[in-house]
Amino acid sequence: FPQLRWSKRHPGKYRWVLYEMWPMTDPITQQRAVLVCEQNISQVKALEEQFKRTNERLEAQLEEALAQRDPVHKPAIDIDTPADKTLKLLDKIMRGQEVSARAAMELRDAILQAGDLRQPVNFNEQMMKNSQTMLDSEVSQSLIQLLSSKRPTKVEEEPTTFTSSDSGACEDMPHLRIKTQPVTQESVRQLIALSRNLPDEVLSVLAKVDDWQFDAFKLSEVSGGRPLSLLSFALFKRCDIVTKWQLHEHKLVKFLMKIEDGYPKNPYHNRVHAADVLQSLHVLVVRGGLINFGYCDEVGLVSCYLSSIIHDYEHKGVNNDYLIRVSDSLAVLSPMENHHLAASFHLINSDEYNWMPKVTHKVREAIRKQVIDMAKMQLNGSRPSGGSDPKSMRNSPHNTSEGSGAHKIVDDDQRSLVLQVALKCADLGHLASPRAVHKKWVCYLEEEFFRQGDREKANALSVSPLMDREKNGITKSQVGFFDIVALPLFQSFAQAFHDATPMLDAVKDNYQMWREEVGAGHR
Repeated sequence: FPQLRWSKRHPGKYRWVLYEMWPMTDPITQQRAVLVCEQNISQVKALEEQFKRTNERLEAQLEEALAQRDPVHKPAIDIDTPADKTLKLLDKIMRGQEVSARAAMELRDAILQAGDLRQPVNFNEQMMKNSQTMLDSEVSQSLIQLLSSKRPTKVEEEPTTFTSSDSGACEDMPHLRIKTQPVTQESVRQLIALSRNLPDEVLSVLAKVDDWQFDAFKLSEVSGGRPLSLLSFALFKRCDIVTKWQLHEHKLVKFLMKIEDGYPKNPYHNRVHAADVLQSLHVLVVRGGLINFGYCDEVGLVSCYLSSIIHDYEHKGVNNDYLIRVSDSLAVLSPMENHHLAASFHLINSDEYNWMPKVTHKVREAIRKQVIDMAKMQLNGSRPSGGSDPKSMRNSPHNTSEGSGAHKIVDDDQRSLVLQVALKCADLGHLASPRAVHKKWVCYLEEEFFRQGDREKANALSVSPLMDREKNGITKSQVGFFDIVALPLFQSFAQAFHDATPMLDAVKDNYQMWREEVGAGHR
């Protein structure tokens, strides 16, 4: 019980004292006694406040020291939107932390300067300013196009033809030359039979499905050009969803093969890329801590798998800006990522591909909602509310340092944010691949960019940054991309989920490879 007592050291002042008492037996006299513990609450409270202020000061000093030691911790470009800055300031106030007048004035200026509270302030100017010191100008323009909300003027596209013989440095693309059987009753039965009796070469590849580094090209080779449907079906079977949910096995495989055939033979955005994203998200979920800390239950796992499988379905091999510039009907109706969702769910809802006939309407709607939520971050590079800032992710309602048993309640908004960021990391999962595999992916993406540039030239359009095959492509701009986009993204995730650190380490290894190449080129 608490009691107000006179202060002996400071006459005229009071102090709160907490008394705790326990009945006991004196171990020497064996007489009944009372053990009393007296605690000066006022003194403890004062010490707590002192420790709190000291801790905040040390955190600020540590952050400043890290920023000076490693420029990645302090980006040269401020990508926080005024909305992000407002939320961070309010979060400090709610936590009882001091907010300086300077911070309040900076927020006021950011709001006044902003044309859109959801876009970084003076982002284009920041990018072009840093292009002279940190980034190549082409990289700056490309990132502006990627992250800015501004869109170019529309023009009508002239009909053009394009063949693989027009490719440049990445002309050898064996993953596009593998011929597959069309989706028929027999081909579906063959894949199901294959999954039940996998050849050794397929088993050796699928045995690495839980590894942080994976070669999806090898899976495509050994599966006869069916990397996505084979891997998807194997994961559904492995987690026992097919049996527990009484899924229609034949229709599930038919749906997976139909989606797989819906991926055109683009150099980069193809079925192999979809399989790579699926494997990357699978590892983040099962080994990165999402399941252990309540961010992904059984419904969430199905949603994650489905999101990866369909995320680039019927991709045209060009970006949304190009579709808008040529008045493509797909862009007029909706962004390309919305098309991926609509077309995929249209298949699922048809009787021919309805592989969830016994799943309740409530569960189906939950899956649909989670898949749509996860796709939000894919739309034109937009970020979810709360952002992917390291502190925002670090404030997740869990703490990996407390051990795997430290489960805490996760709200829907937090779960949505984490799954969105996880899918974005998986979409860039090749950044964590072995060096040779990663370079192959970058080469294929460069070729796809060059093909868009060729189409822009054919239609008398200005060529988008890094898409002119007569100039340097993205293989010459990877250091800037890692600095501005990749490292902050993967660092944020690994700071929130320490179990995902191996993926960050692999990304850093590829970053070092590109830095070494830049250094070798300057010598």
